[in-house]
Amino acid sequence: MSTVKNTFNTIDALSLAIKIYKDQGYAKSINMVGEETRKPNKEILLEMLVKEANLPDSREDIQELLDIKRDLLFKKLSGDISDYEAQVLGVLDSTEVNAGQIGILSSIPLMLDNMKKREKRQEQYQYFKENSLHQGQIGAQYFGAVTLHQKKYHERGFWIYTFVNEGKNILKWMTGKDFPDFKNGAKLKISGKVKAHNDTDFYGKETMLTKCKLIADLEGK
Repeated sequence: MSTVKNTFNTIDALSLAIKIYKDQGYAKSINMVGEETRKPNKEILLEMLVKEANLPDSREDIQELLDIKRDLLFKKLSGDISDYEAQVLGVLDSTEVNAGQIGILSSIPLMLDNMKKREKRQEQYQYFKENSLHQGQIGAQYFGAVTLHQKKYHERGFWIYTFVNEGKNILKWMTGKDFPDFKNGAKLKISGKVKAHNDTDFYGKETMLTKCKLIADLEGK
């Protein structure tokens, strides 16, 4: 009578978890992507481990995941570790994991990806804080080429458009209008009026615009 394997090598499991995350992103439960059903990462991972699937070469990615352990150890020592992070640390600190830990392990690549995104945002914030300058005079007309850095919907019912000119200066426009064709990274020409000059914790010097209009899409030329 064959028995189902229920303990697995941690490094092997992490290698497969990385592959699954790269293939489909992260799904905690069954969901639909277009017309396709996406199975939970933990379910796919457990199936692959039980079947002893071929392991991908994920040495660089594995090292990044193991580096998380150092950061989590510092958080544990400082008493600032969450329950989820404590479970992740427990997995990374073990040579083997059981079937009950596969759910946590399958989410670790997502955790790493989110950490990288936060670090990138912090680097961007720091760059703009050090380099952004106020544009134009308050009350004056503004016209220029910009890149759409971020488009965000506010819960109070308006959109916040964050633009960058000259690769460093932050301009913002708050409006009730949605422009679905505007994607992050779009090259635009806008005209508007300088409403205010702000100093913020995120971007440093920001130029607030009002009554803006799209003049031309430089990418369309």
